Amino acid sequence: MSPVLRNSSTSVAKRPDLEAGQYKEPQGASFWVLLAVSMPRMAVNMAWAAQWAALGPYLSTMLPNYAVQLTSVIGPVVGIIFGPVIGVLSDRSTSRFGRRRPILFVMGVLSIICWILMGYTNELGEALGDVGSGQAGEKTDRTWTAILTLVFYLWMDITVTCSQTPTMLMVADFAGDRQTLGAALGLGWATMGAIIPAVYIQIWGAAYLTLHWFMGLLCVVMFVSVTVAVIFGRETPLEKTDNVTSTCHGV
Repeated sequence: MSPVLRNSSTSVAKRPDLEAGQYKEPQGASFWVLLAVSMPRMAVNMAWAAQWAALGPYLSTMLPNYAVQLTSVIGPVVGIIFGPVIGVLSDRSTSRFGRRRPILFVMGVLSIICWILMGYTNELGEALGDVGSGQAGEKTDRTWTAILTLVFYLWMDITVTCSQTPTMLMVADFAGDRQTLGAALGLGWATMGAIIPAVYIQIWGAAYLTLHWFMGLLCVVMFVSVTVAVIFGRETPLEKTDNVTSTCHGV
């Protein structure tokens, strides 16, 4: 073995802070608090997976293929527009409930309302005059159902994007020096959110065929995860200052 390899294998990396007796424990929330505040990542990722698993095939029964593909552009465009705006607004929020929790709570509630209505698009469309189921040889006109689905699709993109931003910022706020741990826990929840729709489809078939139940499951996951995050993620409110500039200037 060469001297270089021998020295590198036996040497110990020097830590000036340890040698000087100045080592400090990493600052940040505990494992369990980080696990709680990162939980909405599961609901957010499940919502994005639901667009491909349920809404895409559902729209394909009412719209031509090119129109269905165009709807996939909505998500990135909404993210580019609303993501930075929500980030700045939450950074400057002086609410007594904290900077992230109010936005996360409101957007979570709006997402749940959207999904409840989305589960009944077929019934709402029929009430407005739609006929048929799209099967071959059957007279079909599902214009209203398609319009309502697109409206709720856009609504969902906005609220889920606006939920995603404060969720990620909240994890970063609480993690402190434990950013790697916070990111890992968030990724774990996000992975679980992607797995749930796949398991649902494997057991019960195409999600749009049981849209009520699928959207109901999505509502339950969002409600539970947001509730856990806002209860255990106790933020310190931002103090009001006199030199606050406009939000547009911050963007």
